[in-house]
Amino acid sequence: MNRKACLQVSELDDVVSGKTKIDQRQGFVTKEDDHKLAYVTLPREQSFKFPDLFPEDEKILDDNKSMDEAKQGFTRFLDKTKTRPGLPGWFSY
Repeated sequence: MNRKACLQVSELDDVVSGKTKIDQRQGFVTKEDDHKLAYVTLPREQSFKFPDLFPEDEKILDDNKSMDEAKQGFTRFLDKTKTRPGLPGWFSY
């Protein structure tokens, strides 16, 4: 069952101003977006755990996939340059 908890948000909500920058070439002023900052207080009997946004299993599979693609690209490069020994790699077609 999904239970919603009552959280106390403090009255000291702050608006944080974004940084302003002056462009060196054109001379116009740019400003980053402002954002609101709120402080939330949990009761003692409650705890908060950040969600796992990047599970390790998916990360390992993605790493293995990119490693396999890199290996295949390197073998294709070696096959192209087999007949031209001594030629630098940047000179391949």
